Amino acid sequence: MDNNQAEEDTHFAKNLRFLCSKQKSVSEICRQLGINRPQFGRYLHGKARPNAYNIRLICDYFSVTTETLDLPHHDFVAAQTIQPAIPSSQSEKLFSFARNFGAPPSAIKRYEGDYLVYHTSRTLQNAVFSAYYRLSMRGAEMHIKTIYRGRHPVLGGTYIMKHVGQVFFDRGQLFIVKGTLPANLPISFDIVDVSSFGIVKYMHGTLMGKKIGSQSIRTKKTVWSFLGKSPQIREGLAQCGVFRHNSTRIDPNVRKILAETE
Repeated sequence: MDNNQAEEDTHFAKNLRFLCSKQKSVSEICRQLGINRPQFGRYLHGKARPNAYNIRLICDYFSVTTETLDLPHHDFVAAQTIQPAIPSSQSEKLFSFARNFGAPPSAIKRYEGDYLVYHTSRTLQNAVFSAYYRLSMRGAEMHIKTIYRGRHPVLGGTYIMKHVGQVFFDRGQLFIVKGTLPANLPISFDIVDVSSFGIVKYMHGTLMGKKIGSQSIRTKKTVWSFLGKSPQIREGLAQCGVFRHNSTRIDPNVRKILAETE
């Protein structure tokens, strides 16, 4: 086993222990997976790596991907808007109004995948936020998970903000309603023009939400960049953050689009 494989197996074990810590018991997990307890213990402590079949069982049980389980532990924890992504009671509260809204699943599925979404800030001058968005089908519905992560350019320190929500499609636009995890901040809304999806690199959108501590509604122009259909967690998290508007981490074309829409 080379050093890279050994390091990934260490990440795998840590991440698996993290997931198990949120369950009733390891024995119950083993019973449901059909994996004997001693063997599963070897996975937890990094002494063995599951074969392809058992990895698939574990990933399906926890609703994660193999790539996710092999992330460095701090990235894995940051990415955890999973199990359950949206508690059923919260889902019904937020989204029951929209059950009959928009197009059928066949029309919206093509937009499934990972995105980077950029926008400026009204409170931080010359700052650009970059967030990681994942759109995925769950049965007949499309759901969204987002992560804002990075070092705050003014206050310092690392911050993480996560959202979950639901996505609807109608006449060339995606309509998104999402709330934070935990649900302690106002719900926000995104609208993005996907009429040129697959043709242009960047798509235009609008982010709307109530200003914290105020009754006023704020809107921000957004720029969406499609990363791909398969999970792009490493690339997505690496590009999340808050950046100076002239940072080399921000594509000049993104800066130009944001400047034109201000």
